[in-house]
Amino acid sequence: MAWRTLNRDDLIAKLSETEANAFSKKAWALDPIPPLLAMTCDYVRDACRSNGNVRLSPVEHSIPGGCITKALDYAVFDLLKRIGVPIGKDREKARDKAEEYFDRIAEGKVNPESYGASDTAQSGGPAVALVTTYPDRVAHMEGL
Repeated sequence: MAWRTLNRDDLIAKLSETEANAFSKKAWALDPIPPLLAMTCDYVRDACRSNGNVRLSPVEHSIPGGCITKALDYAVFDLLKRIGVPIGKDREKARDKAEEYFDRIAEGKVNPESYGASDTAQSGGPAVALVTTYPDRVAHMEGL
């Protein structure tokens, strides 16, 4: 997965119909979604930076693709608070799980993909390969 920024469509896709209707009926002097998503992405990037094993994207506010769902769970909670919609237990639980996930990233217990890594790349910690050849062993085995 690639790193990318969150957008309005991502956030709206996570809302229930009732939540989306409440949001669409609000009159805004300033659209809260762009700064809300930027703050959420910066929160995720801080967790990745604290991890120490994750190379960050140079693109401002971009996050690993594997973090998007949890980042949106985090952001939806803030949006619902902002528009005054009652927040259900499921939303609170999703927010708590998102925070726990990002805490695990910051602690190095979860390693999201580094920027520029291929989809098959391993993430986190050193990799060691030990290769040894024994030419005499092949010759010895042929003589048996």
